[in-house]
Amino acid sequence: MAEPDLITRSAVFADRHLGLGDLTNGFYVDFGKMIPGAGWLSGGPGYRHWYAKDQVFVDGSAAISWHRYKSAQARFELPTIGRSRLAAGSQFRWQDFGQVDYFGEGPGT
Repeated sequence: MAEPDLITRSAVFADRHLGLGDLTNGFYVDFGKMIPGAGWLSGGPGYRHWYAKDQVFVDGSAAISWHRYKSAQARFELPTIGRSRLAAGSQFRWQDFGQVDYFGEGPGT
C-alpha cells in the first residue's frame, strides 16, 4: 500500500524547515572536521540547497583551523533516481595540512 503523497510531502516539509542536517537549506557553520593536530579550533562557512523539487542536492563548505590547516569540499547528489530506489552522487575534497610531514611515495622514501 502506497503512502499518500500529502503525508510524504508534509514530512519532507517538516524535516526541511524544522529539522537539522542535510535537509535544511541555507548557510551553516562547518566545524570540527579536521584531522588530529589541526588545533583546538576549526571552522568556516558552508551552504547547502535542494533543487528541482528535492531531486538534486548541492552542498559546499570550507574551513580553516587554529594551525592554518585548510579544507574545502563540494558535494552533489541525485537521491531519488528510479523512484527513490537508487541514489548517485559525487564529493570533491581539497585539503592543505601544511604541518603534516610527508616523505613521498614509493620505497625510496
